[in-house]
Amino acid sequence: MGLISSEDLIKKAGLKVTGKRRAIIDILLKSGNMLSAKSIYEKVKKEYPDINFSTVYRNLNLLAKKGILCFVLSENKSMIFSVKLSENHHHHVVCKNCGSSVAINYCPMKFIEKELENFGFSAMEHNFIIYGICPDCKSKG
Repeated sequence: MGLISSEDLIKKAGLKVTGKRRAIIDILLKSGNMLSAKSIYEKVKKEYPDINFSTVYRNLNLLAKKGILCFVLSENKSMIFSVKLSENHHHHVVCKNCGSSVAINYCPMKFIEKELENFGFSAMEHNFIIYGICPDCKSKG
């Protein structure tokens, strides 16, 4: 897993370290991709057969609230999650075919804020998601 461990992330957020929380984060770290709550649940269930979906979902929301995870809405309007590996602000591009995603470090908000000033509007927060087709899906036709 490299320099970052699920246990360190959980402790840093001031949460109790549990096997299930560690499993959720480890799955996301190993994936290298954003995953849906359902996908995460199915993978955690292999290690913890007695776990239920609501436990996974509650933990995903808690880990996101504590800044360990980030999430976006996929094309089908379900939330997909990833481990927030840096404090840097970023956005995502999501494949409309397979749902894979990539974090992009460019933020167009600076340009949009200038336009918002013309309306006297002050933005409090934002989130951009770009939907497209990934290289794998493009090559498949």
